[in-house]
Amino acid sequence: MLEKIEKMAADMANKDKDLTTIKYQTEQAESMIVQKDKEIEELRGEIDTSKKGLVEKLEDTKQKLSAASDELMQVKSDHKRESALAG
Repeated sequence: MLEKIEKMAADMANKDKDLTTIKYQTEQAESMIVQKDKEIEELRGEIDTSKKGLVEKLEDTKQKLSAASDELMQVKSDHKRESALAG
């Protein structure tokens, strides 16, 4: 009977040790999740900032292209007019 009690006590101690280990691992995992969530939010912020910068550059490039196209059309029109007047 005493041997059975000692075995049960040893099993209980092992289970307590296992439970403590599992609790520690759970806390570590929760901590990692919180850290990864923070990293994700930082990356989202960086992506949003980068995206805004790229959109601004795209709009600026579109405006420059439009201005260059307008200027080219004006030059062509002027050239045609000059050719017509000369010819």
